[in-house]
This record gives sequence, structure tokens and C-alpha cells, in this order.
Amino acid sequence: MHLMNSRERVLLSLRHAEPDRVPVDLGGMRSSGIMGIAYNRLKDYLGIEVGETRIYDIAQQLAEPEETILNLLQVDAVDMSRTLPPAAPSDIDWEPWVLPDGSQGKVPSTFSASATAITVAGSSKLKGKVRLIKDSEKGWSLKEGNMIRLIMPQGSLYFDDVYHPLEKADSKKDVDVFFESSYDPKINWPPLLTEEDASELRTRSKYLNANTSYAILGGFGGNFLETGEYLLGYKNYLVDLIRRKDLIIYLNDKLIEYFKLNLKVWLDSVKDFIQIAVFGDDLGQQGGPLISPQVYREMIKPYQKELYRYVKSKSDLYLFLHSCGSLYSLLPDIIDAGVDIINPVQISAKDMEPKKLKREFGDELSFWGGGVDTQKVLGFGSPQEVSKNVRMNIEAFAPGGGFIFAAVHNIMSNVPPQNIMAAFETVKGYGGYRS
Repeated sequence: MHLMNSRERVLLSLRHAEPDRVPVDLGGMRSSGIMGIAYNRLKDYLGIEVGETRIYDIAQQLAEPEETILNLLQVDAVDMSRTLPPAAPSDIDWEPWVLPDGSQGKVPSTFSASATAITVAGSSKLKGKVRLIKDSEKGWSLKEGNMIRLIMPQGSLYFDDVYHPLEKADSKKDVDVFFESSYDPKINWPPLLTEEDASELRTRSKYLNANTSYAILGGFGGNFLETGEYLLGYKNYLVDLIRRKDLIIYLNDKLIEYFKLNLKVWLDSVKDFIQIAVFGDDLGQQGGPLISPQVYREMIKPYQKELYRYVKSKSDLYLFLHSCGSLYSLLPDIIDAGVDIINPVQISAKDMEPKKLKREFGDELSFWGGGVDTQKVLGFGSPQEVSKNVRMNIEAFAPGGGFIFAAVHNIMSNVPPQNIMAAFETVKGYGGYRS
């Protein structure tokens, strides 16, 4: 069989055909990555003393995989927004920072506020308004002016949201006031994409397309449930889905208008250079959907479907949905909404057994993840147990294509480097297709 390059390998698998081997992802998007602490330990284990650990997702403490690691682990996909080689030149300034375990890393000098996250600014000279501030008693905070958006308490491994701008909203008028005032660029949320942003997106995606053979993922987001949780606060939003449906519908109407404004600029900038558009909305929990299928179909799905169909009508991109937890009862609706790829495939959740998912949905969905269980195996099992789990999941998901190997969500800080290598070495040895 022809030895394919990474882009060919991923695209063939997404067409539900068998490439030369199972494609592999580490860090192609913000839920298939590795925390900085685990990354530093992996580099130490491998004897890699050069390079740097860039924490590109400060809230989740994710490190951007360097080219040496990408090559060693035979990774086939990259994030369009990466900043380390291979990547287009960037004017983002990176500063030394000490990770929670005392190891060394680097963080941007400023960050940008997005709808549901704090992200690396596309250009620190243009967009960065959020700063990382040390509090000697409480740990760290991310502040925009005098407003604290996220905090990392002393002893914590992550940053937590503390800012919910519509937490006290009582009416549709409160939603109107927020959106009308927030479109002021001085406030920076919602952050409508500018011409400078569009140029940056085009430059970065075009560079990767022309200068690498990786499959390229572009993260748009487009979260409805998660954005609602962020704006109103998690408890308020979930209660309002039932008790104040008119308010949530009104909010969703505002959100889809906002998302479409950004999506047009985003798609026009990147659709010719990337292959996969990444959206998100965490709809599941351990024992089932976070909201009932009925509530999902009424309150969330119509908006997702409208947004996803817009992507399909304007591009040839595969549509990737990140959604954690037990999604089994929602998958028919998710497919109907236009999703091609599901991630992270939480195989340890209820009704998410790999063979069952492949048998019932494998003709219509590709599974990006589900390669090794991060909840019980990767961080706590032996290398032999990790390898066994990987082989079992490859056997279930790989036949006929439609499978890209990645861990179930990010590799956490407690994962031993021996286990990380056991997972990826098993894919190397066990992920080939017979011609």
C-alpha cells in the first residue's frame, strides 16, 4: 500500500476508508492535548533538553507539542493556531512562567477574551487585553483591567471561571443591554473578528497548508450550551433551560446572530487552507446527557443545526464536534445536525462502549478520540494495561476507517511518561491496516 502523508491519511479515514495506518492526534485541538506538567515530564523521560514548553491554553494548562514530539509520536494533525514550528511567524511575546509543580514553561504576555475561554491573542500587539497576575495569597488570576475573569487558587492545577456577565439577568432587556454594550471594542466581548484577525487567520492557515502535510484543524467554537453557562452561570443556565425558556431562546437568537457574523469572516479566511472545522458544546456527563434529549432538541439542536449547515453550505470542511460524556441517546440528533466527527468519545461513560458506537454510528460518524481511557487507565494503570486498552479500542474503532487515534480528552498532569509512550507506541505497532 502507498505510504501516505498525514493529510491524505486523515482525509481517507474521514471518508470511511482504510488508510495505511490509523491516523494519530496529539494537540490538534484543545481537548486532544497534554498538560504542561505531563509534557515536561515526558520530555525529561525522553532526554529532550532543547525547546520550550509553551502553555497556549492557560485555563487548561495545555502545552503546545513541539515538532520533535509530533515526529516521534507520528502525529498527523495540527491546530491551525499553533505558534511553534511548523507555524507561520508570529509577534506574540512569550514570558517565563513556573508551572504548578515547579517546572518551567512560557506563557503569553497578554491574552484575548473569547466567548467561553481565555485564549492566546492572535497578535499581542492588536488583541491582548487580559493579563496574568500573581496574587501571593490566592495564587494567580487573569484580569482584564480591574475585572477578574479566571483564578487559579494556590495548589490548583487549573484556572476557574469567576466572571459570569449575565449572572443577575432578569429579562430580555438585560440580554440586549449586554450585547449592545459588549459590541463596543473597548469591552472585548463578544470579540467580533476584525480585518486584522482575518489576515492573521489566513496567514497561519495558508502557511500550514502550503508548508506541511499535516491535516489542519481550525477551532471556531460556536458553543450554545457552554456559552449560556458561562454568561449566566452554570446553575442559573441549567435551571433557566426549564423555567425561563423564553429567556434562553432569546439569548440563543442573539448568539446565533453573533456567531454567524464571526463565522463568515472566519470561513472566508481559512476554508481553502484547513480541512476540519472544530465546534464544541459539552452535552454529556458520566451517566447520560447533561440535559434530556427533549430539551436538547428544543433548545440547543436547532441552533447548532443552523450554524453547522451554514458551514456545509459555504465550504467543503468536515465538521468536528467536541462534546464530553455519555452522548449515546443524542448521537442520532447530532448526526442530523450535520456533525461528521465526534470527540473525545468518552468510552468510560454510560452507553459509550466502542464496539456499540462503531456498530450503530460508524457509517455516519468518525470517531476522533476514544483511543485510550484517560479516566481510569492512562493515569492509573500500568504501561501494559494502557497498551491493552489501546489495542482493544483500535480493534473496535479502526475497521473501515472513520477513526483518528487520540486519548479521551487531554493527557492530565498525573499521567506517567511511560504510560504516554506505551499508548503511542502501541498505535505504531498495532495501528496498521492490511493492504
